[in-house]
Amino acid sequence: MVAVDTLVAGLDYYVNGPASFLGSLPLYLLVLWVVFIFLFKPSVEVTKDLISITNPFRWIQISISEVVDIETRRGLVLKTKEGDFPVAVGVAPGRYTVARANKSDFKWAGNSVGRDDIVSPSDILDSDSGAVAYVIRQQIKRFQEGKSGTVLSSGPIIKTDYWIIIVGAAIGIGTLVQIIS
Repeated sequence: MVAVDTLVAGLDYYVNGPASFLGSLPLYLLVLWVVFIFLFKPSVEVTKDLISITNPFRWIQISISEVVDIETRRGLVLKTKEGDFPVAVGVAPGRYTVARANKSDFKWAGNSVGRDDIVSPSDILDSDSGAVAYVIRQQIKRFQEGKSGTVLSSGPIIKTDYWIIIVGAAIGIGTLVQIIS
């Protein structure tokens, strides 16, 4: 997507000149911003004490000890006493991922934290939600067994990335001005 956007911008500059390129620049920047926000920015970091979730517009830090349940039905959601926190990286699998799965994919161990040994299609390791959920469940299991981590009960820390919203709004306004004029 980024390569296509760069190619189109380069061709626009080469064929139509710098004036056309500068007129279309807000649109190219909007495409790059959307790609960055939704494809490159989201991440999850799991340590022995904390889970750090970077969603497109929010950053959330949750202690391992505060996770009550992990839901993977429609995408990965960490459930705590303070609320539910969706994880942008842990998207639910498509029908082709589920169709490719075989019986052994549904029998792997380590998925039983709060789930009573039930494995849904979103729990299989070939899916994004299943892979991330597996890592988090293993860390919770180690924590409950006392093998790693310390109890941090400060509650979830949530920070909104306002600069991302401001940059997106500025690029969006520039694109609208370009389209209108």
